[in-house]
Amino acid sequence: DDIVSQQFAGHTGNFLCVGSSEGRDQTLRLLESGWTGVYCEPDPRTFRELERTTEPHQDRVTLMNVAVSPKAGPAPFNLASMYFHSSLLPGWAHTQGDHNVSRIQVNCVTLKQLLTQEFDYIQTDTEGMDVAIMSSVDWAVVPTAEMICTEAGTSVLKQLCRQGDYMLTD
Repeated sequence: DDIVSQQFAGHTGNFLCVGSSEGRDQTLRLLESGWTGVYCEPDPRTFRELERTTEPHQDRVTLMNVAVSPKAGPAPFNLASMYFHSSLLPGWAHTQGDHNVSRIQVNCVTLKQLLTQEFDYIQTDTEGMDVAIMSSVDWAVVPTAEMICTEAGTSVLKQLCRQGDYMLTD
């Protein structure tokens, strides 16, 4: 949280938030500072909360009720009783101790499709899909983001950083 606020203090820009949940994170502070954002959230329950959270900033927000995946199109989504365990990955919720899971169909877009516009800040939190999503993009040709925050593994991030001339910090 603090590193994002420090990095972007005093300036506005555009962000992409993949797996945004209800939107109560550092991206909300960016919105409150005048930023423009794109949110992607496949869980219909948290998407409704996201709509309420971002409503005061609706003129600068694009909300997409979609999952982000390496492959576009319809896909089964595992809807867990605790929304933060919901995932495209079958069994993800079980590994988190959540055994009350139902399946719904969601539409998926790729990160490459979303990156047709430039973002200063990109954030992903996709419950086990971050490595696959981040690896699906050729970061050497993507418009440069000033900061990327993701839950992808360190080894994958190091490889992607070298590919796109990014620097990895903790």
